[in-house]
Amino acid sequence: MSEETIENDGCQFFELPLPDDYLRSARGTRELSITLAYSPVVRTTRIDYLATQINYRLAVGTSLDEVQKHFSKELKAETEVLKEAKSSNRDISAQLRNRGTVQSSRWTLRQCKPGEKWFLVVVRQDRDWNPSAAEKEPYSLVVTVADRDNEHAQLYTQIQERIAQQAVAREQQRAQQAARLQSRG
Repeated sequence: MSEETIENDGCQFFELPLPDDYLRSARGTRELSITLAYSPVVRTTRIDYLATQINYRLAVGTSLDEVQKHFSKELKAETEVLKEAKSSNRDISAQLRNRGTVQSSRWTLRQCKPGEKWFLVVVRQDRDWNPSAAEKEPYSLVVTVADRDNEHAQLYTQIQERIAQQAVAREQQRAQQAARLQSRG
């Protein structure tokens, strides 16, 4: 679960810390549910009643850099097409889901590739009719995972461990960058 804010025409990227047990290559039934909710300014008439449109995409890639290049307007022409999560495995289409302010969809995954990384990309676009829209629009995001074939899966514990490992790696990276900057100056 995450509560964030996003600027107009902004993209935010989240790597889903899915454990190797969940991404195993053996066939099975796994579910990935994502819900996004926000509360924009609205007008009471017209088809485009929302001042702000926030939506999300589920993408599969080898790295965060690859996913960011795919969603960058400037670099998109030079970037190979990125594999987005299959729509055939999804219970609500992106087009239908994106119409509302509470958006939810569930993917049923039968077979995964352990080396793949899964990313959630949140995008905001404001309508032209409301130039005074909030500079940063708050939203909430919830991701739920389930492994239907493994009753004893410890997904919560494994995800918590992976999040802790990622936090340590980020801190080490920041410390290295700070040391490099300090040695230059």
